[in-house]
Amino acid sequence: MHAKFAAITALVTLLGANAQKPPSFPPQVPAAYPPYDDTKVISEEFIKAPLVQEAIAYVKAVVPADVLAIKPSTYQPNTPEAPKYNDDPVKRAYWPATLATRPGDVVACPGDNQWGLTYDDGPTTKENSPGGMVSKDVRDALKAANLKATFFLKGAPTKGLPEEVKATIADGHEVAIHTWTHHPLTSLTNEQIVAELKYTEAAIFEAVGKVPAFYRPPYGDVDDRVRAIATALGYQNIMWTREPDRDTHDAAGPTGAAVRDKIVKSVKDSWFKPQKGFISLEHDVNAFVSEVGVTILKEIKAAGANLQVKPQPIGQCLNAAPYRSGPVGANQNPPTGNTVPVPGGTVTTPAGDNNKTATPSTTGTPAGNPGKSAPGSVATESPCDDEKIPIRATSTVYVEPTGTPSNSGGKKDDKKPSTTGSPVFSSAKSVSVGLATVVAGVLASVALF
Repeated sequence: MHAKFAAITALVTLLGANAQKPPSFPPQVPAAYPPYDDTKVISEEFIKAPLVQEAIAYVKAVVPADVLAIKPSTYQPNTPEAPKYNDDPVKRAYWPATLATRPGDVVACPGDNQWGLTYDDGPTTKENSPGGMVSKDVRDALKAANLKATFFLKGAPTKGLPEEVKATIADGHEVAIHTWTHHPLTSLTNEQIVAELKYTEAAIFEAVGKVPAFYRPPYGDVDDRVRAIATALGYQNIMWTREPDRDTHDAAGPTGAAVRDKIVKSVKDSWFKPQKGFISLEHDVNAFVSEVGVTILKEIKAAGANLQVKPQPIGQCLNAAPYRSGPVGANQNPPTGNTVPVPGGTVTTPAGDNNKTATPSTTGTPAGNPGKSAPGSVATESPCDDEKIPIRATSTVYVEPTGTPSNSGGKKDDKKPSTTGSPVFSSAKSVSVGLATVVAGVLASVALF
């Protein structure tokens, strides 16, 4: 036990020393972006860009080598939502297979009746999603219902459709990172993971002058290696609630009015009543899923004062700034940001500013195709399918002092819920720590087996 606490202290000290300069803030805006193809990884020429290289250097300086050495999964072209995991899914807290979480993972809003309202895979317009409803229709329905949401954006459509990102911000919504190509992150190299995050960050920053504090891994495909890299770069891992299931499964495949109506009925029957806080997963990547989202929003509006839950963006439900206002690293410790509830306590994020807009700076990068999506080029997301991915029988999310991952998978009786904390977010401990400690907590929990 003492050795584990010593390791945590050592990691905090390492980050506090700030031996390696953090990535630039505001971020460098590249002169060229990778082409968009969610079946292919970002190529080496774009990984060599300064934007990515400085971030990789920082990751290598603060993330233990054995964590970076966790085996990548194998990409499955026919089922990209289900890569073949090649390491120990329990030990590495591989979320799709175990629903295991680490400190800093967010799978639900902490307050009763809070509904974290999120949409993935946009932005879309008639240009890249012809034939029906698009992101603007979802935003218009949100406005009609007097609601705000968090949109997890893919990098390439963001680069190609900056006016859509500006409109999202202008309407009062939050934007966050959903990677450049929507490739499953565990199947990528460390360098490719960094590139997926940083190019998307740059595209959002170039469009609206904001640096997101939140990201969501495509398909929920995250393990300790992905967590450590993203955490080191200043991103909070925002998942969605799986127990009970708060995924509409709108992008699972079947479409049509009957499927839409079945999804909407299920949402009304189970999401509209009083309950523990949750985060939902919806999409705005094509006409069908956007129509599903719009229909649900119309039902929310129709419910009016009878609606017993409160839909809201992630930043609101976590009481956390959705955008960063400074670089990661020791200069954020002690912090001046917002307190975020996490399993086992509270964490204070880097200082954030909801309104401040920074000025983009441009640096040279390799020549390449612009990120603008061609009409019809945005693929339909296939989120984790309940029939393919084993679901834990319990919904407890907790952190044990031994560093064992929460909901660590395996048989139902592998772990008993902690008796000292809340099923979702413990308020028994009330500690606020800087980003350095967040990183240390994540890394310590994954490195001490």
